Amino acid sequence: MEDHRIRTSIIKPGETIITICPSINAGTIGPIFGGKINNAFGLCLVKNPLGDYILIVYMKLQFFFENNGNLAWNNSDKTKFIQKFESAISQKWGDMRVIKSLSQGKRVFLDFRFLSVYDQWSIGEHWEIYIQKIKKGGFEQSYVNSFFGTTHLDSEDLRPSLKSDNIYQRGAVHEFGHMLGLNDEYITSSKHVDDLHSIMNSGEITRIRHHSSYIKWLNEILKEKGIK
Repeated sequence: MEDHRIRTSIIKPGETIITICPSINAGTIGPIFGGKINNAFGLCLVKNPLGDYILIVYMKLQFFFENNGNLAWNNSDKTKFIQKFESAISQKWGDMRVIKSLSQGKRVFLDFRFLSVYDQWSIGEHWEIYIQKIKKGGFEQSYVNSFFGTTHLDSEDLRPSLKSDNIYQRGAVHEFGHMLGLNDEYITSSKHVDDLHSIMNSGEITRIRHHSSYIKWLNEILKEKGIK
């Protein structure tokens, strides 16, 4: 049932599945508990009709929209938020960029895809995302709880806000990095604290290091399948 759901909702017409891994552990849930985030995302390697490959990072998401006094979500608001969230993440983190070149001019592209539902419970989702309605221009602290598999955002987290000198960032695209198992880079203990434009710092630029967990998986699969 789950495999059928992935094949019909994540895979596009003309794509041939090489392999699927529905549950990837990544990052860490902290020094107290140790270990990695369980079931952070799924990975799928497919071949397209042109003979190139696509590494698909996919997530099954449950969205829960929280009203705040007189500030309430309507169904149109909810649908638009999810659409904008998926678009923002796909463009910043994947955008079909080339992440590996193969022999004979073939390439591996990176793409992010989602299975999203809202205001309902379902089984086997990677993350639950709670979005609080706030005033335009307002601010609430957003965060990811890796231990419980929850993400807490607000309705302004898809709007750019000034984080550093002429550097803007949307909260949602930064918090998504934590959902991939990445740590903050703006803290003084980070060796990337001076990379202000980094998406895990104050900006929205993704670096090669931010893709390390699934590139490692990709290299292992390519070797296993004899794809060069």
